[in-house]
Amino acid sequence: MHDYYDPYALVTLDRHIVITSYIGAETRQVGFQLAALTGLGVTDLDRKIEHHAGRSIQELIWAEGEWRYRQLERKHLTRLLAARPWSILSLGDGALIDDSIRQQVLAQAQLVVLDLDLPNCYWRLKAQQEDRQLDWHPLYPGPVERFEQIRPFYEQRQPGFAEGHHHIELRGKGRHEVVRQLIELIADPVAASN
Repeated sequence: MHDYYDPYALVTLDRHIVITSYIGAETRQVGFQLAALTGLGVTDLDRKIEHHAGRSIQELIWAEGEWRYRQLERKHLTRLLAARPWSILSLGDGALIDDSIRQQVLAQAQLVVLDLDLPNCYWRLKAQQEDRQLDWHPLYPGPVERFEQIRPFYEQRQPGFAEGHHHIELRGKGRHEVVRQLIELIADPVAASN
């Protein structure tokens, strides 16, 4: 039994868990860490689109436009939500702007929003910019120099995020604490909502 690995999930879901947040939040990393600790499958929607398009999201948008990206986003998300077994899906910050995508996610999954206020979103982006960890959003003209630059971008996403089934505040929390809260949510969604 030297290299034994049990591929089965340690928890069960009654529908997919969709995680999203503002630009600068570590949504993808949180999803992958949650999957590693629970044994659940995980898919990042943007990476799925890149794989099928054969190019990065930036290249796709620059070459074919945002409409093509949103079309692929809707197509692949529909397929992922129909797939079984239930798993973790990570969405880009702008996916819920599209009303049809938002309604589909709300009807077919547990939508978990990792909440950030505008100042914390700004400071996370600044830190990532200084550490050169940030791939600039293809729809956002970086680099970030002041709050007001990102306010329209931030406010455009707020209505979709407000409809989330569950919210986890990111301010003052590390990734491990956020993942711990998500595990509690999976274990007992009713108690975690209260």
